[in-house]
Amino acid sequence: MKKWLLFFLLSSSLSANAIVNIESMRSVDEAPGFHTQASLNINGKNGNSQKSNLETGLLFRWNHEASRQLLVMTYEYGETSDIKDTQNSFAHARHIQDINKLLAWEVFLQMESDEFKRLSLRALVGAGIRINLAVAADSYQSWLGLGVFRSKEELDEQVGVVDDLTEYATRANIYHGFKFPINDRSRIFNTLYYQPQIGDAQDYRLLEQLGLLFDITDTLSFKVSLDIKRDNEPPISVKKTDTSYNTGIEYRF
Repeated sequence: MKKWLLFFLLSSSLSANAIVNIESMRSVDEAPGFHTQASLNINGKNGNSQKSNLETGLLFRWNHEASRQLLVMTYEYGETSDIKDTQNSFAHARHIQDINKLLAWEVFLQMESDEFKRLSLRALVGAGIRINLAVAADSYQSWLGLGVFRSKEELDEQVGVVDDLTEYATRANIYHGFKFPINDRSRIFNTLYYQPQIGDAQDYRLLEQLGLLFDITDTLSFKVSLDIKRDNEPPISVKKTDTSYNTGIEYRF
């Protein structure tokens, strides 16, 4: 039986750069079958300052008895005073195969672009293992991922900047996440990613997301999160750290 989920997220952000957390898109207690999620984020200001931002996304999950597949696609566009200052896209596909209740292996593909980070294309393929440190769906959940991926990045040229426009890298992919219930209606969640380049520990990427989810009704929830993303060796003219604060509502039916 198909189960359709529609999320309307009304968000405000300290940064125009969105952080995509794949772990937040998994579901360990979802029924077998095909599940779909759509998202639409719209922000705007008028008056002394004018700004508009639109983000759309689609998420598909296929759940089987011992395996799961996930496909997510997002696109974001924004303007300030009628001048474009945000444009990025993202696609990620993943297969997870259970070995037993505690261990699974996974493979994934990803493609993304971000005009205002000079990123015309990032494409990668990777694999790893996922360890369930706590598996009770109705209580504390914790997991650890260990893997590796190979990536290709193509940068846009910029006047006055001289750097490599194409870069290949092999990175470790280490992540840890947990969900902890505060009470029957609310829970805290956290995900941390660490991705150092193999052979060069100074070239690393870090992603941290901490948030709270409050159930207003059985189908309506309120969500708030703090996201921090760091690239310790970004392209020239790109800042190392992005921070964003997001609030929103989640509706399921």
